[in-house]
Amino acid sequence: MSNSKLLFLFILLLSTSLYAKESLVLEHSDQFEVQQLQDEYVTYVVGNVHFITETGNIYCDSAKWVKGEDIQLNGNVIVEDEKYFLKADSVFYDMGKGEYLALGEHVELWSYKDSVYAAGSQAFFEEGGSSFYMENRPLMYLNYPDTMTMYEILGDRIDYNAETKEAEAYGDVKISSKQFSSQSNCAKIKAGGNILDLYEKPSIKKGESVISGELITVHMNNNLIDFIDVIDSAKAVFKEPVDSVKGYFDESILSGNRIVLYFKYGVMDNILCYGQSYSWYYPSSQGRNEYQENSVSGDTIKFFIENDELQTIHVIGGSQGQYLSGKNKIVDSAMVNVVDTIDYRSHFIEYALKDSLISLKEKAYVKSGAVALDAHFIEFDTDKNIIEAFSADVSSDTVVNPYYLSNKIQPNVIPVILKDGDEEILGDYLLYSIATEKGRIVQTKTDYTEGLYYGKKLYREQKDIYYVKEGRYTTCDADEPHFHFKSDNMKMIEGKRLIVKPVVFYIESLPILKLPFYIFPLEKGRHSGLLPFSFGKFEKGERYVKNVGYYWAASEYFDLKTAFDYYEQRRTLNVYSRINFNKRYVLNGYLDGNYARTTRYDTNVGQEVKEPRWTVSGAYRHEFSPTFNINASGSFQSDSRYQSDFSQNLEERLNRSVRSQLSFSKKFGKSVSLSGSVSHLVNLDTETRSDELPRMALSLPSFYPFGSGKKNKEGRLEQKFYNSIFVRYNPSIRHTSNRTALPLVVDTSVIIDTLLNDTVTTIDSTGGYRTRKRYAVMTHNPSLNLPQVKLGHVLNIIPRINYSETWVKVYETDQSLDAGIDASKVYRSYSYNANVSATTKLYGTVYPNLFGLIGLRHVITP
Repeated sequence: MSNSKLLFLFILLLSTSLYAKESLVLEHSDQFEVQQLQDEYVTYVVGNVHFITETGNIYCDSAKWVKGEDIQLNGNVIVEDEKYFLKADSVFYDMGKGEYLALGEHVELWSYKDSVYAAGSQAFFEEGGSSFYMENRPLMYLNYPDTMTMYEILGDRIDYNAETKEAEAYGDVKISSKQFSSQSNCAKIKAGGNILDLYEKPSIKKGESVISGELITVHMNNNLIDFIDVIDSAKAVFKEPVDSVKGYFDESILSGNRIVLYFKYGVMDNILCYGQSYSWYYPSSQGRNEYQENSVSGDTIKFFIENDELQTIHVIGGSQGQYLSGKNKIVDSAMVNVVDTIDYRSHFIEYALKDSLISLKEKAYVKSGAVALDAHFIEFDTDKNIIEAFSADVSSDTVVNPYYLSNKIQPNVIPVILKDGDEEILGDYLLYSIATEKGRIVQTKTDYTEGLYYGKKLYREQKDIYYVKEGRYTTCDADEPHFHFKSDNMKMIEGKRLIVKPVVFYIESLPILKLPFYIFPLEKGRHSGLLPFSFGKFEKGERYVKNVGYYWAASEYFDLKTAFDYYEQRRTLNVYSRINFNKRYVLNGYLDGNYARTTRYDTNVGQEVKEPRWTVSGAYRHEFSPTFNINASGSFQSDSRYQSDFSQNLEERLNRSVRSQLSFSKKFGKSVSLSGSVSHLVNLDTETRSDELPRMALSLPSFYPFGSGKKNKEGRLEQKFYNSIFVRYNPSIRHTSNRTALPLVVDTSVIIDTLLNDTVTTIDSTGGYRTRKRYAVMTHNPSLNLPQVKLGHVLNIIPRINYSETWVKVYETDQSLDAGIDASKVYRSYSYNANVSATTKLYGTVYPNLFGLIGLRHVITP
């Protein structure tokens, strides 16, 4: 054997023995070469290279390695291990660190134990394939190759840790499975796929439904979704096929601070939304020419799902919603979309989608246009456009007396309240059709204009026509009406009249009068007719009847109201009347009068005494021309307590002053005006009177002694300095008289009755006088305006002169005599002042040229 063959055999045995110690044995190669480079032996093998490891085989086209440092496998590299499978164009293995780097157009890594398969262009993993990461948009599969439970993960980079069974993906991450797909910028999978966390604009899509938020967590159980938790800015959009062939879908949108989707055996069961929750539901029109939308909001919203279809929505706490329905209609040869809006709210809302039924519980409220409904419980059928409302039951302890009329005709403690414009109907139950505007109410109480009517049932036949069964009508608003009219059949024409036949008049429960029919006027505004009267105090106190009279709408310019009240205990008759008149843009006003006659027994004289009492008031405004108008008002009464005894108006009862006045205003030309007034004011408590007869003021235009300037050819006013000199003068005069009552002086005398011994009668006679003052004042206040003087361009000199003079005439009264004032003189006082002020402005500018700022200008005005 030659020396060269012995050397080759030695090297081969040396190489084989070395790598046998390193658990890597070269089984075959077409070529083998060892070179010494810088004190290192580098081994090259080429062609059908096959290595045997302790746990598998390695195949490649060529290999290069340095003892104890690294190995480089090139060309169709395949690693078949009992734990994993690797395929790449090239693999670099760092022996010291036990790390692999696989490169190629298609790198594959399959971990049998963890059921993980990854494919990409670059993979870095540790020895044994326990942990790895891949870059350049790799694709990874969890639960591989079970297609029923497998997850497909695509991202810019994917990390996997076999010990913790956690995978992380970064950069435009897309995850898909048989159950859902997701998209985010970061994803983390824990416990081999049992927990999935999605960050940075995450979203999940399941069928046609999409879920999004700031953080999404998916919890799995036995490879099936257990629940999905969406935190912060949570939103879910669900699309459910109605007709998948034609592409019709019902769409639901849910948003809130947090959304949790619960699943049962991998199928969605219910959805819970917390914190500022909102929901929108858009049922498919299925090709019809209509539109529907239902939106709700509340503290918490819960979706109930069955067979992947949304069945019911619950809204709890501060619940409110809006239902919109619209159709395209042809109006005046143009297509117009007409939308009806229904607003609703309650403590709890339930919306059954399949039944198209919205249920409102506790403090329920529905509003459509001018019609509003309050009730304890309301059901709204959005498909049939029918509303049912229910009241709350009356508890046994609230019924004071079951025989009271009020307990027979009044609704429950929490009634159904229907408001239509200004009218209000109370009842126990309501059934109403929005489409036909027809309905019925059971056990009703209605406040209409100035009257109330009750009924067992109320039917709305047409928009303005109601029928009432077993009805009662009264103008008494007491909880237990003192009187009422009863009829088995009532017909109310809204805004016009109430027709009853037959009708029985009751005082409490006692029938008094029966008529074959009667018509109660219900017109609003001005119309002639009997006034609605009322009775009072049947149980205790003074009994009375009020407002018995007639209103006469004589014409469009004036009307008349006359009525009377009668008080039984005082045997007082109070008659009152009022005339209103109005002619637009010319005059308007009223005249009001009251006359009362009170009968009482005077024990001093031993007989009945009739006391007449009265009030008169009125107002008048007349515009004779645009430059001349007069306003007048007045009020007079017989005594200070009239309004306190008879008026029902709180403001009139509290008012303790009576005032009368007349004023006028006249303009002459464009600049001169004269105004004046006379007034009379009486304090009813102190009997103090104040009169102004008259008060006048004259307004004159400003006078320019040197002219106001001239206009140049361009039409602009040019002024000299003296053109700014002008004089103002606006005199005024006031004549005032005040009368004040002084404290009363008591004069006591004793009279001895000779018929009865030892009896002394004391008689108090009161007396006193009033003190008075009267004076007239005329005020002159001319002023002279001087021009400003400028010194250079920096100083302005401003002179001012003002003068004021007052003439006072004091008339002879007890107060002027006590003060020692000579009433034959006219007293004069005057004052004047002159002053000069100076102003200037200082300017400064700097140019910093910083950050785009060119200059700063500062102005100081001391």
